[in-house]
Amino acid sequence: MMVDVITERNFRLSSRHKNVLSQEFAPAGDLLYMGLKGDDVICCDLRLPSHHIVSSFAQANVGWLRLLKSDPNFLLAENFLGQVKMWDVRNRKALMSFSGHKNSHYRLSCLVDESEKLLFAVGDDGTTRGWSLKTAELLCEVPSPRPVQERADFPRVCFSDNWAGISGNAAVVLAVEDELRVHKLCM
Repeated sequence: MMVDVITERNFRLSSRHKNVLSQEFAPAGDLLYMGLKGDDVICCDLRLPSHHIVSSFAQANVGWLRLLKSDPNFLLAENFLGQVKMWDVRNRKALMSFSGHKNSHYRLSCLVDESEKLLFAVGDDGTTRGWSLKTAELLCEVPSPRPVQERADFPRVCFSDNWAGISGNAAVVLAVEDELRVHKLCM
């Protein structure tokens, strides 16, 4: 069920009777991408009066979605099979796969840096991996500050390329409860 807060109009969107694991609106707000449990990523056009689903992408159980701000024709998707892919939404083709990620069934932290050059994803092994968004090259693998024994032990990720206000001072910070791990990146 969607509610237009301006007109207070309610309308229903089909999720193919599947649970929605993730969602991402296009910048104009007229398209909604949804990752479905046990099904593909679907795109709904909210301008249509009914039958909103206009396309789908063959990547099941997607727990994280992100359209690039610099070009909303590119959609990043991470799923429960350990796959991270970049899709071109115009022709529904996977352009890149980011290898090495591990995830079997969790909704885990993923992050794209502000300049949209880097992608970070926490794996179910507790390791945070970083890739180039331009080449899909694996740039780093940073272990968790502590072993992962339960869901709360997965790290939260933060990245900056100007820590302490110093340009080029790039690092990824992993946080688990009261523990931090700082991993300096040479850029």
